[in-house]
Amino acid sequence: MKNNHAARTHRMQRGLIGLIVGTGPEKAGNVATVAIVASFALVMIAFFRFDFATQFELFFKILTTMLGPVGLALGYLFGSKEKGS
Repeated sequence: MKNNHAARTHRMQRGLIGLIVGTGPEKAGNVATVAIVASFALVMIAFFRFDFATQFELFFKILTTMLGPVGLALGYLFGSKEKGS
């Protein structure tokens, strides 16, 4: 009974965001992955929605804006893991 209560309490504290990104040490990597996927999804939506003959400048602005967070997240995920050098 006590274990069931602890599981429900943990699930309630975790919430919806915790369900997506986790609650342990893997959380930071999962947040970076969600940022990459969300940015990629926005670029793909823009790619299929815009008419390049008339709206290329707007698509280019969206593309460059969304590629910044992707680069930062990839740098975080695959960056150096060494401490104190």
